[in-house]
Amino acid sequence: QSPPPPPPPVEATANEACRGLAAAVRSIDIQYPYASAQVDPAALASLDGLAARLRSCASVKVIIEGHTDADGGTDRNQALSFRRAQAVWQHLVNAGTPPDRLWVIGFGNSRPLVANLTAEDKRRNRRAVLIVEPPH
Repeated sequence: QSPPPPPPPVEATANEACRGLAAAVRSIDIQYPYASAQVDPAALASLDGLAARLRSCASVKVIIEGHTDADGGTDRNQALSFRRAQAVWQHLVNAGTPPDRLWVIGFGNSRPLVANLTAEDKRRNRRAVLIVEPPH
């Protein structure tokens, strides 16, 4: 009986973990209830999986964008959008992602996915978006 093959080099394992990371991040859907910055519990498992992959992808950074619907004033929405992004940041850091690899920005209601005409439209606009910043 022949011995088992050697494990793949650490670099190869890391490259496999990083491959497809941008697409995986785009598929994470983080929604918020009205006027809340609490991360949707349905997104927590996806964020935990992202944190595990990020630990293997040392050169990757992630931008976390917070967004709101159009209800409320500009200052309130700006602050709320930042708190939403910050809540995702905190979860990823608590799950082991180095904080210096995560950037947080709040856009308030300046970048809606759809017009804020219906309750469903507003729900879709209350979100956080994650973007993988490729290594330089």
